[in-house]
Amino acid sequence: MVDTRKLCIVLKQERMFIDTEKEQLQRLYEEVSHVATSLFQTAWITKQQKIDLDKKISGEFRRKPDGFFDDHNEIGSVSFIESYKQLSYHDGKYGELLKYMKENPLLISKCLVLAENRNSFDMSQLTSTLLSSLYSNCILVEDERLVLRVLLSLTDLQVIGDVNPRHFIRRKKCTFNILFKHFCDSLYSAKLFLTASLHDPIMRLLMEDEWFYDIDQTKALVRFPTKERLKRFGKAGSENYENKIKEYRNFVVDKLEMFAARFINSIKSNITCFPSSLKLLLSHVYHSLTKAGHINSQEARTACADLVFSLFICPAICDPEPYGITTDVPISHIARHNLMQMAQILQFLAVSATSATIDHNVADLYSRFEKVVIFCYSLLYI
Repeated sequence: MVDTRKLCIVLKQERMFIDTEKEQLQRLYEEVSHVATSLFQTAWITKQQKIDLDKKISGEFRRKPDGFFDDHNEIGSVSFIESYKQLSYHDGKYGELLKYMKENPLLISKCLVLAENRNSFDMSQLTSTLLSSLYSNCILVEDERLVLRVLLSLTDLQVIGDVNPRHFIRRKKCTFNILFKHFCDSLYSAKLFLTASLHDPIMRLLMEDEWFYDIDQTKALVRFPTKERLKRFGKAGSENYENKIKEYRNFVVDKLEMFAARFINSIKSNITCFPSSLKLLLSHVYHSLTKAGHINSQEARTACADLVFSLFICPAICDPEPYGITTDVPISHIARHNLMQMAQILQFLAVSATSATIDHNVADLYSRFEKVVIFCYSLLYI
């Protein structure tokens, strides 16, 4: 009898403990759901504001500056409504439809290709809406994998069948191009790699913004007014003029080589941070191109390298602020020009294995990088 009473007391305590744990788990679940919802909403607002800012920078935003700030503030103060309040009993049907679309990347990719072919949609806006609403800007790993599968499907539907994949990938209105850029912007691992690889060389370059470091030597002298050019180099055609021009060119080339080497070494040192999703995509693009047989393996590697540098690394070098690489550091017009020169050098090195003969105006610069061009292919992990 005593044992039975003790057992009842123990069971009652156990039940109270279990009920308390259930309440705590329920409370934690509600808190996590609230934080997750707030995170998704903040990500949506931030993405829309960034899209407007990009349009303003590129000149696509036609309204007055006041209109831009009004739109920016309006997006920031937007209020979200629960779907069931707007859709009523149709909410479940819409949810099932969106779930079906989200879990079928091939269907999404075919719809995007069809929309592009009809040429009646703003593909940038359509792709951005799809990424931010259906895939929550890749905040969750699951969403990142699904968007990657959409890109893999677009590779098979668009890139592989084109006779010139490099040219196709660079097309700004191409769905693959647009989605790839949005995907890279949404990946935290991509931002981590860009910051780790580019922060130090960019900051060092910004500290030396007294000179225009032109790759093309024919453009270097145009930077100087006539009087200053005469003062620095003397009269054109004289022996002293040619010697000083040569000295100045050697100075510029030495600087460009030093800056470019910093970028190259920094990228190589942080290659382990390269996003795994992009590695998988590059591998798929390479193997699909070689299997299709339109181009050889060397050209396929060049297309992959061009994809990485033209659409991912070089844009971050030219304009580092939106990527968080530089924060409050002002970038002068001279420094921005020099950053563009660095991006041009790296992009050339990435594709130089199959490029035509080097222009004699830049041969003295690029001839110094023959031993390091192979680093570009190490990014591909193919």
